[in-house]
Amino acid sequence: MSTPSIVTAGQSRVWLVEDGPSPSREPVYQGTMKIGDSTWPAGDVTPIRVPSPDKFGAFVEAGEVRSGEERATTSVMARYPEQASTLLALRRKLCRVDIHVPIGKCKNPQSYNNSWEKLRIYRDGAITSWSDENAGALDSDENAATNETGEFSAEEIIEVTKLSLTEAANTEAAREVISVSICDSSDCGNCGEASDGCSKIFATMIGTGATPGTLPSVLYSDDGGSTWATTNIDSLFSNEAPSDSACVGDFLVVVVNGSNSYHYANSDDILDGVEVWAEVNTGFAAGGEPNAIFSLSAQDTWIVGDAGYIYRSTDVASGVVVQDAGTVTTQDLQSVHAFDSSNVLAGGSLNALVHTTNGGSTWQAITGPAAGETLRAVYMLGADTWLVGTNTGKLYYTENGGTSWVLKGLPGTVDNIDAIDFVDDTVGYIAARQGSRGYLLRTTNGGFSWYVLPETGAAIPANDYLNDVAACKFDHNFVIGVGLADDATTGFVVIGS
Repeated sequence: MSTPSIVTAGQSRVWLVEDGPSPSREPVYQGTMKIGDSTWPAGDVTPIRVPSPDKFGAFVEAGEVRSGEERATTSVMARYPEQASTLLALRRKLCRVDIHVPIGKCKNPQSYNNSWEKLRIYRDGAITSWSDENAGALDSDENAATNETGEFSAEEIIEVTKLSLTEAANTEAAREVISVSICDSSDCGNCGEASDGCSKIFATMIGTGATPGTLPSVLYSDDGGSTWATTNIDSLFSNEAPSDSACVGDFLVVVVNGSNSYHYANSDDILDGVEVWAEVNTGFAAGGEPNAIFSLSAQDTWIVGDAGYIYRSTDVASGVVVQDAGTVTTQDLQSVHAFDSSNVLAGGSLNALVHTTNGGSTWQAITGPAAGETLRAVYMLGADTWLVGTNTGKLYYTENGGTSWVLKGLPGTVDNIDAIDFVDDTVGYIAARQGSRGYLLRTTNGGFSWYVLPETGAAIPANDYLNDVAACKFDHNFVIGVGLADDATTGFVVIGS
């Protein structure tokens, strides 16, 4: 077993993101500050005891309860400047401020991206008090540097580490993979099998040939991608190609343009090899065949399709209802994402972009950022903060609900943006194309800056392109991309961890 390298205090630096992460908000290097010691209480554990069945006067532990989890706390100390104090200004402002602490060795400390061995982020932070020391002197022996300290509270402490990219499911990914979802939650084993929240992965593969041919299938793993298996979607025909898929409650739902329906099965049954697939076409309109799906919960699922059709499902077994029958736009919609149950965004061909603020009771057209282009990927970081990726490789953002747009620069020459996914409002990933290969981009500051993965190890394995990317909501350092291998026939799966 190798001896780990140990971090020393001089390796850390402080960057601040005032008002929280945003595509327009640059982390600011703080050259006179240092991070203090941190605490993140998890809540006390109180045993639940009952009388012992074996001895009078004795008790045995029958369970436990944990008190509420608390916020993390830390301090930021600085030399008090002759100019305006940043920490004092934060105390007066009392707005969100995130603290980013890169820990590095050899690279430039003032270079934010990829200059670290790991990055600690105090997310959703707030200053709780300000103080100083050595503010004055009465004699020469009291003369010393004046220091100031800000005490901070944060919702959580994120540790971002360097990722390597590894190809997976080489044998099982026999055909192009069009979508991927991580359908899991973190559990200690209290409600079944213990999981880190990134173990249960489902990817959808196309079929081939005329009927009977080879059926579309699901490529799945229950161990975070270490091992894989496949199962046919036997409610489909071989020439009905899946368009997209998503976790919807306890089910994996696959939408299919060619069958004008969706097909679903219980996700745990898929892992156990006993699933039963069902097709649902209730509510779908001829000419409005589905292309993309996004689900917040079993009660909040949106599906968008051809000719501007928008559907909502509140129960997988019951089908969908039409929310807009192509009245807002007649363009084919190809991407959809929701920030919450009220705010939903969908994009499509010829710069089509539509939005709702009431869960879809009414929709309105938004002037998109790229005339004539297809908006292949949309992502809502907030009710008014959106990212839009196009079929020509441009990434745009708005922070005012589409009133104005800003083109975000990306590293290298990007020819296509296929998918965007975030863990939270800070760490996110993009599946993009550069020439004849697909690759992954990462941000650790809410989309202000992006860089190409991996941070360590060899470049992404050879592939033709990526169709989709999924970030694990329980681990900022786990991501999976899927697409087409470089032989133009077989599927491609790559895991960043």
